[in-house]
Amino acid sequence: MLVACGPSDDLDDTGEISAKVFGPEDINKLRKHWPLPQVPLDTTNAVADDPYAQHLGQYLFFDSRFSSTGDISCATCHDPTLGWSDGKRLGETLSPVGRHTMSLWNAGYVRWAFWDGRCDTLWCQALEPFESDAEMGGNRMAIVHSVVADETLASAYEDIFGALPDVSDSARFPADARPDLDPEHPLQVAWTAMRPDDRAAVNRVYSDLGKAIAAFERLIVARDAPFDRFAEAVLTDVDSEGLDAISESAARGLKLFLGDAACHFCHEGPNFTNQEFANVGLGARPWMPEYDRGRIEGVVTVRDNLFNGTGLYSDDPETAAIKLDYLNIDYEQEGQFKVPGLRNVTTSAPYFHGGHFDSLEEVVRHYGTPNVEEPEFGHREDLLMEVHLEASEIADLVAFLETLTSDVPLDPSLMEQPVSPFRTD
Repeated sequence: MLVACGPSDDLDDTGEISAKVFGPEDINKLRKHWPLPQVPLDTTNAVADDPYAQHLGQYLFFDSRFSSTGDISCATCHDPTLGWSDGKRLGETLSPVGRHTMSLWNAGYVRWAFWDGRCDTLWCQALEPFESDAEMGGNRMAIVHSVVADETLASAYEDIFGALPDVSDSARFPADARPDLDPEHPLQVAWTAMRPDDRAAVNRVYSDLGKAIAAFERLIVARDAPFDRFAEAVLTDVDSEGLDAISESAARGLKLFLGDAACHFCHEGPNFTNQEFANVGLGARPWMPEYDRGRIEGVVTVRDNLFNGTGLYSDDPETAAIKLDYLNIDYEQEGQFKVPGLRNVTTSAPYFHGGHFDSLEEVVRHYGTPNVEEPEFGHREDLLMEVHLEASEIADLVAFLETLTSDVPLDPSLMEQPVSPFRTD
Protein backbone atom coordinates (compact mmCIF):
# COMPACT_ATOMS: atom_id res chain seq x y z
CA MET A 1 0.00 0.00 0.00
CA LEU A 2 1.37 3.43 -0.94
CA VAL A 3 1.43 6.32 1.48
CA ALA A 4 0.09 9.24 -0.55
CA CYS A 5 2.04 12.43 -0.17
CA GLY A 6 1.07 14.35 -3.26
CA PRO A 7 -2.16 15.84 -4.59
CA SER A 8 -5.30 13.88 -3.91
CA ASP A 9 -5.05 12.01 -7.22
CA ASP A 10 -1.31 11.32 -6.67
CA LEU A 11 -0.51 12.22 -10.28
CA ASP A 12 2.18 14.50 -11.62
CA ASP A 13 1.77 16.86 -14.57
CA THR A 14 2.26 14.00 -17.03
CA GLY A 15 -0.54 11.95 -15.56
CA GLU A 16 1.89 9.44 -14.03
CA ILE A 17 2.08 8.53 -10.35
CA SER A 18 4.05 11.29 -8.67
CA ALA A 19 7.55 10.50 -7.43
CA LYS A 20 6.44 12.29 -4.28
CA VAL A 21 4.29 9.34 -3.30
CA PHE A 22 6.25 7.31 -0.78
CA GLY A 23 5.69 3.73 0.33
CA PRO A 24 5.91 2.59 3.96
CA GLU A 25 9.54 1.44 3.63
CA ASP A 26 10.59 4.82 2.21
CA ILE A 27 8.69 6.58 4.97
CA ASN A 28 10.51 4.61 7.66
CA LYS A 29 13.89 5.42 6.15
CA LEU A 30 13.00 9.09 5.70
CA ARG A 31 12.16 9.39 9.39
CA LYS A 32 15.82 8.70 10.19
CA HIS A 33 16.88 11.81 8.23
CA TRP A 34 14.51 14.41 9.65
CA PRO A 35 14.36 16.61 11.62
CA LEU A 36 17.86 17.89 12.35
CA PRO A 37 18.10 18.13 16.16
CA GLN A 38 19.89 20.79 18.14
CA VAL A 39 23.68 20.66 18.21
CA PRO A 40 24.56 17.87 20.68
CA LEU A 41 26.23 18.62 23.98
CA ASP A 42 30.00 18.53 24.21
CA THR A 43 30.72 17.82 27.84
CA THR A 44 34.48 17.90 27.24
CA ASN A 45 34.08 21.65 26.67
CA ALA A 46 32.45 23.38 29.64
CA VAL A 47 31.90 26.60 27.63
CA ALA A 48 30.61 24.96 24.46
CA ASP A 49 27.26 26.73 24.69
CA ASP A 50 28.31 29.81 26.66
CA PRO A 51 27.33 32.87 24.58
CA TYR A 52 30.27 34.86 25.91
CA ALA A 53 32.70 32.10 24.94
CA GLN A 54 31.03 31.88 21.52
CA HIS A 55 31.56 35.59 21.03
CA LEU A 56 35.20 35.40 22.11
CA GLY A 57 35.69 32.41 19.84
CA GLN A 58 34.28 34.32 16.90
CA TYR A 59 36.71 37.15 17.60
CA LEU A 60 39.62 34.69 17.71
CA PHE A 61 38.41 32.87 14.58
CA PHE A 62 38.89 35.99 12.47
CA ASP A 63 42.08 37.18 14.24
CA SER A 64 45.25 36.81 12.16
CA ARG A 65 47.80 37.90 14.76
CA PHE A 66 48.39 34.32 15.96
CA SER A 67 50.01 33.22 12.69
CA SER A 68 53.73 33.52 12.06
CA THR A 69 53.11 35.98 9.22
CA GLY A 70 50.39 37.95 10.98
CA ASP A 71 47.95 37.64 8.09
CA ILE A 72 46.42 34.15 8.43
CA SER A 73 43.37 33.38 10.56
CA CYS A 74 40.99 30.44 10.87
CA ALA A 75 38.77 32.28 8.38
CA THR A 76 41.53 32.25 5.77
CA CYS A 77 40.86 28.58 5.07
CA HIS A 78 37.33 28.47 6.46
CA ASP A 79 35.93 31.43 4.56
CA PRO A 80 32.25 32.03 5.33
CA THR A 81 31.71 33.25 1.76
CA LEU A 82 33.07 29.96 0.39
CA GLY A 83 30.94 27.55 2.38
CA TRP A 84 33.30 27.82 5.38
CA SER A 85 35.98 26.17 3.24
CA ASP A 86 38.41 27.74 0.75
CA GLY A 87 37.29 26.61 -2.71
CA LYS A 88 40.67 24.96 -3.37
CA ARG A 89 41.41 21.34 -4.17
CA LEU A 90 43.93 21.20 -1.35
CA GLY A 91 44.27 23.63 1.51
CA GLU A 92 47.21 25.98 1.27
CA THR A 93 48.39 28.96 3.28
CA LEU A 94 52.10 28.88 4.20
CA SER A 95 52.45 25.70 2.11
CA PRO A 96 50.18 22.95 0.74
CA VAL A 97 48.32 21.02 3.44
CA GLY A 98 47.82 17.83 1.45
CA ARG A 99 44.05 17.52 1.86
CA HIS A 100 40.96 19.45 0.92
CA THR A 101 39.80 21.91 3.59
CA MET A 102 36.69 20.51 5.24
CA SER A 103 33.69 22.82 5.51
CA LEU A 104 32.61 23.91 8.99
CA TRP A 105 28.91 23.59 8.23
CA ASN A 106 27.39 21.67 11.16
CA ALA A 107 30.82 21.12 12.70
CA GLY A 108 29.22 20.91 16.13
CA TYR A 109 27.60 17.61 15.18
CA VAL A 110 30.85 15.82 14.37
CA ARG A 111 32.02 12.74 16.25
CA TRP A 112 35.55 12.89 14.85
CA ALA A 113 37.37 15.91 13.36
CA PHE A 114 39.62 16.04 10.27
CA TRP A 115 39.48 13.67 7.33
CA ASP A 116 41.36 11.02 9.32
CA GLY A 117 39.59 11.65 12.64
CA ARG A 118 42.79 12.57 14.44
CA CYS A 119 40.85 14.72 16.88
CA ASP A 120 37.85 13.52 18.86
CA THR A 121 36.59 16.98 19.81
CA LEU A 122 35.98 20.21 17.95
CA TRP A 123 38.26 22.18 20.29
CA CYS A 124 41.12 19.79 19.62
CA GLN A 125 40.63 20.44 15.90
CA ALA A 126 40.59 24.20 16.40
CA LEU A 127 44.06 24.13 17.95
CA GLU A 128 46.00 22.20 15.32
CA PRO A 129 46.22 24.82 12.55
CA PHE A 130 47.83 27.37 14.89
CA GLU A 131 51.01 25.31 15.17
CA SER A 132 50.98 23.61 11.78
CA ASP A 133 54.00 24.68 9.71
CA ALA A 134 51.86 24.43 6.60
CA GLU A 135 48.94 26.45 7.95
CA MET A 136 49.52 29.25 10.47
CA GLY A 137 53.04 28.46 11.64
CA GLY A 138 52.52 29.81 15.14
CA ASN A 139 53.34 28.43 18.56
CA ARG A 140 51.38 28.25 21.78
CA MET A 141 53.84 30.27 23.85
CA ALA A 142 53.73 33.21 21.44
CA ILE A 143 49.94 32.95 21.29
CA VAL A 144 49.62 33.11 25.08
CA HIS A 145 51.98 36.12 25.16
CA SER A 146 49.76 37.84 22.58
CA VAL A 147 46.62 37.23 24.62
CA VAL A 148 48.19 38.47 27.85
CA ALA A 149 49.61 41.57 26.15
CA ASP A 150 46.22 42.64 24.80
CA GLU A 151 44.40 44.12 27.79
CA THR A 152 40.94 43.86 26.24
CA LEU A 153 41.44 40.34 24.97
CA ALA A 154 42.97 39.26 28.27
CA SER A 155 39.99 40.65 30.19
CA ALA A 156 37.52 38.87 27.91
CA TYR A 157 39.42 35.62 28.43
CA GLU A 158 39.55 36.02 32.22
CA ASP A 159 35.83 36.77 32.45
CA ILE A 160 35.19 33.31 31.02
CA PHE A 161 38.09 31.11 32.06
CA GLY A 162 39.67 32.80 35.09
CA ALA A 163 43.03 34.40 35.66
CA LEU A 164 45.76 34.22 33.05
CA PRO A 165 49.23 33.17 34.19
CA ASP A 166 51.93 35.78 34.72
CA VAL A 167 54.24 35.15 31.77
CA SER A 168 56.41 38.24 32.24
CA ASP A 169 59.49 36.28 33.36
CA SER A 170 61.25 35.61 30.05
CA ALA A 171 63.56 33.09 31.68
CA ARG A 172 60.54 30.91 32.50
CA PHE A 173 58.33 31.88 29.55
CA PRO A 174 60.35 32.40 26.35
CA ALA A 175 58.92 34.39 23.47
CA ASP A 176 58.40 31.25 21.38
CA ALA A 177 58.01 27.61 22.39
CA ARG A 178 55.94 24.55 21.54
CA PRO A 179 56.32 20.77 21.39
CA ASP A 180 57.84 19.27 18.26
CA LEU A 181 58.64 15.70 17.25
CA ASP A 182 62.19 16.78 16.38
CA PRO A 183 64.07 16.92 19.71
CA GLU A 184 66.54 19.41 18.23
CA HIS A 185 63.92 21.81 16.88
CA PRO A 186 64.49 25.24 18.51
CA LEU A 187 60.86 25.48 19.63
CA GLN A 188 61.00 22.01 21.17
CA VAL A 189 64.27 22.83 22.93
CA ALA A 190 62.69 25.99 24.36
CA TRP A 191 59.58 24.05 25.37
CA THR A 192 61.39 21.27 27.20
CA ALA A 193 63.54 23.85 29.02
CA MET A 194 60.41 25.22 30.70
CA ARG A 195 59.22 23.97 34.07
CA PRO A 196 56.46 21.32 33.83
CA ASP A 197 53.98 23.49 35.73
CA ASP A 198 54.70 26.42 33.41
CA ARG A 199 54.11 24.25 30.36
CA ALA A 200 50.85 23.07 31.91
CA ALA A 201 49.74 26.68 32.48
CA VAL A 202 50.43 27.54 28.85
CA ASN A 203 48.62 24.41 27.68
CA ARG A 204 45.62 25.35 29.79
CA VAL A 205 45.29 28.77 28.17
CA TYR A 206 45.93 27.30 24.74
CA SER A 207 43.21 24.67 25.19
CA ASP A 208 40.80 27.34 26.47
CA LEU A 209 41.29 29.33 23.27
CA GLY A 210 40.43 26.21 21.28
CA LYS A 211 37.31 25.70 23.36
CA ALA A 212 36.17 29.26 22.69
CA ILE A 213 36.69 28.84 18.95
CA ALA A 214 34.82 25.53 19.03
CA ALA A 215 31.96 27.22 20.88
CA PHE A 216 31.69 29.70 18.00
CA GLU A 217 31.94 26.99 15.35
CA ARG A 218 28.95 25.23 16.93
CA LEU A 219 26.85 28.17 15.71
CA ILE A 220 27.63 27.44 12.06
CA VAL A 221 24.53 25.36 11.42
CA ALA A 222 22.79 24.55 8.14
CA ARG A 223 19.12 23.61 8.39
CA ASP A 224 15.82 24.77 6.85
CA ALA A 225 16.62 23.44 3.40
CA PRO A 226 14.01 22.53 0.77
CA PHE A 227 14.49 18.91 1.82
CA ASP A 228 13.40 19.79 5.36
CA ARG A 229 10.18 21.38 4.18
CA PHE A 230 9.43 18.41 1.97
CA ALA A 231 10.23 15.87 4.69
CA GLU A 232 8.04 17.74 7.16
CA ALA A 233 5.14 17.68 4.70
CA VAL A 234 5.59 13.97 4.06
CA LEU A 235 6.08 12.91 7.65
CA THR A 236 3.70 15.19 9.51
CA ASP A 237 1.03 16.06 6.93
CA VAL A 238 0.94 19.55 8.47
CA ASP A 239 1.86 21.69 5.48
CA SER A 240 1.00 20.21 2.08
CA GLU A 241 2.72 23.19 0.38
CA GLY A 242 6.01 21.67 1.47
CA LEU A 243 5.48 18.96 -1.12
CA ASP A 244 6.35 21.56 -3.74
CA ALA A 245 9.68 22.38 -2.07
CA ILE A 246 11.50 19.83 -4.24
CA SER A 247 11.06 18.72 -7.85
CA GLU A 248 9.89 15.39 -9.17
CA SER A 249 13.49 14.67 -10.16
CA ALA A 250 14.71 15.43 -6.64
CA ALA A 251 11.99 13.19 -5.18
CA ARG A 252 13.15 10.34 -7.41
CA GLY A 253 16.69 11.07 -6.27
CA LEU A 254 15.62 10.92 -2.63
CA LYS A 255 14.08 7.50 -3.21
CA LEU A 256 17.29 6.32 -4.84
CA PHE A 257 19.30 7.78 -1.95
CA LEU A 258 17.18 5.82 0.53
CA GLY A 259 17.08 2.71 -1.62
CA ASP A 260 18.95 1.22 -4.57
CA ALA A 261 21.81 3.75 -4.62
CA ALA A 262 22.66 2.72 -1.02
CA CYS A 263 23.73 6.27 -0.11
CA HIS A 264 21.90 6.20 3.21
CA PHE A 265 24.10 3.48 4.68
CA CYS A 266 27.00 5.95 5.07
CA HIS A 267 25.15 9.24 4.76
CA GLU A 268 22.56 8.41 7.39
CA GLY A 269 20.76 10.55 9.94
CA PRO A 270 19.59 14.17 9.85
CA ASN A 271 23.12 15.46 9.16
CA PHE A 272 23.55 12.86 6.42
CA THR A 273 26.64 11.14 7.83
CA ASN A 274 27.18 8.06 9.95
CA GLN A 275 30.07 9.94 11.62
CA GLU A 276 32.53 7.23 10.63
CA PHE A 277 35.01 6.45 7.84
CA ALA A 278 34.92 4.70 4.49
CA ASN A 279 37.16 3.79 1.57
CA VAL A 280 35.20 4.89 -1.48
CA GLY A 281 37.80 3.68 -3.96
CA LEU A 282 39.41 6.96 -4.96
CA GLY A 283 42.60 6.73 -6.95
CA ALA A 284 45.62 9.03 -6.89
CA ARG A 285 45.61 12.49 -8.43
CA PRO A 286 48.70 14.39 -9.65
CA TRP A 287 48.10 17.22 -7.18
CA MET A 288 47.80 14.94 -4.15
CA PRO A 289 50.63 13.74 -1.89
CA GLU A 290 51.46 10.04 -1.92
CA TYR A 291 51.10 7.58 0.97
CA ASP A 292 48.08 9.13 2.66
CA ARG A 293 46.75 6.14 4.61
CA GLY A 294 43.83 8.02 6.14
CA ARG A 295 41.97 6.73 9.18
CA ILE A 296 44.54 4.16 10.28
CA GLU A 297 47.02 6.97 11.01
CA GLY A 298 44.33 9.12 12.59
CA VAL A 299 43.58 6.39 15.14
CA VAL A 300 47.17 6.45 16.37
CA THR A 301 47.28 10.25 16.49
CA VAL A 302 44.02 10.82 18.33
CA ARG A 303 44.91 8.44 21.12
CA ASP A 304 48.24 10.20 21.72
CA ASN A 305 46.90 13.75 21.39
CA LEU A 306 47.42 15.84 24.54
CA PHE A 307 44.18 17.66 23.79
CA ASN A 308 41.95 14.67 23.19
CA GLY A 309 38.74 14.26 25.15
CA THR A 310 40.30 12.03 27.78
CA GLY A 311 43.30 14.27 28.44
CA LEU A 312 44.25 16.67 31.21
CA TYR A 313 42.53 19.62 29.55
CA SER A 314 39.18 17.95 28.93
CA ASP A 315 36.21 18.94 31.09
CA ASP A 316 34.74 15.43 30.97
CA PRO A 317 37.36 12.74 30.32
CA GLU A 318 35.12 9.93 31.55
CA THR A 319 32.50 10.46 28.87
CA ALA A 320 35.15 10.90 26.18
CA ALA A 321 36.70 7.59 27.19
CA ILE A 322 33.59 5.80 25.92
CA LYS A 323 34.86 6.57 22.41
CA LEU A 324 38.61 6.43 22.82
CA ASP A 325 39.05 3.45 25.12
CA TYR A 326 37.50 1.14 22.55
CA LEU A 327 39.29 2.58 19.54
CA ASN A 328 41.57 0.01 17.92
CA ILE A 329 43.74 -0.21 14.85
CA ASP A 330 42.18 -2.31 12.10
CA TYR A 331 43.86 -2.66 8.72
CA GLU A 332 40.47 -2.20 7.09
CA GLN A 333 41.02 1.45 8.05
CA GLU A 334 43.69 1.74 5.34
CA GLY A 335 42.53 4.33 2.81
CA GLN A 336 39.41 5.24 4.79
CA PHE A 337 38.43 8.89 5.20
CA LYS A 338 35.64 10.57 7.09
CA VAL A 339 32.13 10.41 5.69
CA PRO A 340 31.21 14.12 5.54
CA GLY A 341 27.76 15.48 6.23
CA LEU A 342 25.85 16.53 3.13
CA ARG A 343 23.99 19.58 4.36
CA ASN A 344 24.93 22.63 2.26
CA VAL A 345 26.99 20.28 0.10
CA THR A 346 26.67 22.57 -2.91
CA THR A 347 28.64 25.33 -1.15
CA SER A 348 32.01 23.64 -0.60
CA ALA A 349 33.30 22.13 -3.85
CA PRO A 350 35.61 20.53 -4.84
CA TYR A 351 34.80 17.23 -3.16
CA PHE A 352 36.49 14.43 -1.21
CA HIS A 353 39.67 14.53 0.85
CA GLY A 354 41.82 15.28 -2.17
CA GLY A 355 39.49 17.66 -3.96
CA HIS A 356 39.03 14.86 -6.48
CA PHE A 357 35.92 16.17 -8.24
CA ASP A 358 34.61 19.61 -9.08
CA SER A 359 30.92 18.77 -9.35
CA LEU A 360 28.28 16.69 -7.62
CA GLU A 361 27.57 15.00 -10.92
CA GLU A 362 31.15 13.66 -10.99
CA VAL A 363 30.83 12.53 -7.38
CA VAL A 364 27.62 10.59 -7.97
CA ARG A 365 28.95 9.11 -11.21
CA HIS A 366 31.98 7.81 -9.30
CA TYR A 367 29.74 6.07 -6.77
CA GLY A 368 27.58 4.58 -9.49
CA THR A 369 30.45 3.03 -11.46
CA PRO A 370 32.13 0.09 -9.68
CA ASN A 371 35.89 -0.45 -10.13
CA VAL A 372 36.29 2.88 -11.89
CA GLU A 373 39.49 3.65 -9.92
CA GLU A 374 42.13 1.80 -7.96
CA PRO A 375 42.65 3.22 -4.44
CA GLU A 376 46.22 3.74 -3.24
CA PHE A 377 45.49 1.84 -0.01
CA GLY A 378 42.86 -0.68 0.95
CA HIS A 379 39.85 -1.49 -1.19
CA ARG A 380 36.60 0.11 -2.23
CA GLU A 381 33.77 -0.61 0.21
CA ASP A 382 32.06 -3.85 -0.73
CA LEU A 383 28.62 -2.22 -0.58
CA LEU A 384 29.61 0.23 -3.32
CA MET A 385 30.52 -2.60 -5.69
CA GLU A 386 26.83 -3.38 -6.02
CA VAL A 387 25.75 0.12 -7.13
CA HIS A 388 25.20 0.82 -10.84
CA LEU A 389 23.55 4.09 -11.85
CA GLU A 390 22.09 5.19 -15.16
CA ALA A 391 22.57 8.76 -16.40
CA SER A 392 19.00 9.67 -15.47
CA GLU A 393 19.50 8.30 -11.95
CA ILE A 394 22.68 10.33 -11.54
CA ALA A 395 20.77 13.46 -12.53
CA ASP A 396 18.00 12.67 -10.05
CA LEU A 397 20.45 12.10 -7.21
CA VAL A 398 22.19 15.40 -7.94
CA ALA A 399 18.81 17.14 -7.96
CA PHE A 400 18.12 15.67 -4.52
CA LEU A 401 21.54 16.62 -3.09
CA GLU A 402 20.92 20.19 -4.18
CA THR A 403 17.81 20.28 -1.97
CA LEU A 404 20.02 19.80 1.11
CA THR A 405 21.40 23.33 0.81
CA SER A 406 19.61 25.77 3.06
CA ASP A 407 17.95 28.76 1.47
CA VAL A 408 17.78 30.49 4.87
CA PRO A 409 21.05 32.42 5.22
CA LEU A 410 23.21 32.22 8.32
CA ASP A 411 23.07 35.28 10.56
CA PRO A 412 25.42 37.76 8.78
CA SER A 413 26.79 38.90 12.12
CA LEU A 414 28.48 35.49 12.46
CA MET A 415 30.43 35.97 9.25
CA GLU A 416 32.87 38.64 10.39
CA GLN A 417 35.02 39.56 13.36
CA PRO A 418 33.19 41.40 16.14
CA VAL A 419 34.46 44.82 17.06
CA SER A 420 35.48 43.61 20.49
CA PRO A 421 36.17 40.23 22.11
CA PHE A 422 33.57 41.24 24.75
CA ARG A 423 29.92 40.44 24.19
CA THR A 424 28.06 43.63 24.99
CA ASP A 425 24.54 42.37 25.80
